[in-house]
Amino acid sequence: GWRWIFLLNLPFCLIGIVAAVLIIPKTHSETSRNLDKLGWFLSGGGFACALLALENIFGGEPKPVIGLLLLLTSLALMGGYVIHRRRYEFAILDLSPFSDHVFSLTLLSSVIFRIGAGGIPILWPIFLQTGKGTSILEAGLLTSPLAIGALTARLFVTPGLRILGFSRLMLTSILLCAGAFASVWFLDENTPIWGFAFYVFILGILRSVQLTALNTLCYVNLEKSDMSAASTLSSMVLHLGLGASVAFGFFAVAMFSGPTRVASPQFSDFQNGFLVLSIVIALSLLPILLLPKETGSIAAKRD
Repeated sequence: GWRWIFLLNLPFCLIGIVAAVLIIPKTHSETSRNLDKLGWFLSGGGFACALLALENIFGGEPKPVIGLLLLLTSLALMGGYVIHRRRYEFAILDLSPFSDHVFSLTLLSSVIFRIGAGGIPILWPIFLQTGKGTSILEAGLLTSPLAIGALTARLFVTPGLRILGFSRLMLTSILLCAGAFASVWFLDENTPIWGFAFYVFILGILRSVQLTALNTLCYVNLEKSDMSAASTLSSMVLHLGLGASVAFGFFAVAMFSGPTRVASPQFSDFQNGFLVLSIVIALSLLPILLLPKETGSIAAKRD
């Protein structure tokens, strides 16, 4: 049953816990601080309401009124946190990294890119099952090339950065990834299985190249003292974008399936949905275009 998908995570989590205990050195802060409970409530509640709002706006059964109320609640909570942070010295989230325009613009581009491309690991197997008519096992096996492509991309990122630099590499990979999503129209129900496997393998490469470059560029201008705050902010914002990508991916398909076929969209509905996602991916170009051309040039040449 599908519940095994979640249970399979347990042994990997246990391995991660053991590895963290054995490998990561123990460090202690020079000063102890009490947990910022109000900041935790405002920031955590704000992000939770934002995710629920996206689910209600873009989910399979949209509830726009509830979604709008949740969105307004999220904005109120996050606004309250901003005010709280100015009055409390040891707030749970340090927002100072946002003052660095490279961090802010790169993070914005990363969120937009994830909304367009982040939901593919979930959307793809459902596309294969309902659109192509494959079995659950076949859909799972045909999704694995996405991960293989992501691992393969590691071979190209460093050489690509040295040759093209961050800006050119990211602009190129965004355009190629958007084009790859749109090229799903070259597939049809009669396309052989290996054609679908090769297609998602290419998606895995392009998606991983872009995400690796974005994740690296975020931190190039930051001091070591700001790394902890920046990584925390980045993780929270990017997980919000990743959660939004799943809801928006299914919304993009539902836009074309209509109320009578929402439970069983056709092959062409997925193709149209992928086309919408390709437009979102292309929009992630805009923050990158605002960065100076030489941004990250020193970091790109490091070993």
